[in-house]
Amino acid sequence: MVATGFSQLLSTLKTVSDYAIVGTAAAALSAARDITYDLFLLDISLPDGSGLELISALKATNELAKVIVISGSINPSMVAQLTGQGAD
Repeated sequence: MVATGFSQLLSTLKTVSDYAIVGTAAAALSAARDITYDLFLLDISLPDGSGLELISALKATNELAKVIVISGSINPSMVAQLTGQGAD
């Protein structure tokens, strides 16, 4: 449901030309290797792995990219872990 909302929003923005909505860590990393993205919106809970571990892999594809974590399961102690991995 959240992904659908983001997709609809992004499709209306004239300044956004390339984006991908994926549901797994593997698909996110594959997409990031194919296209240089400026921004990643990331959930921590992914069916095939931890979004926390994915952050550094995504940043490795483009160190200037911003990684924003959107999740209902983030607690204050996790914020330090996220920023330590490179989340913005």
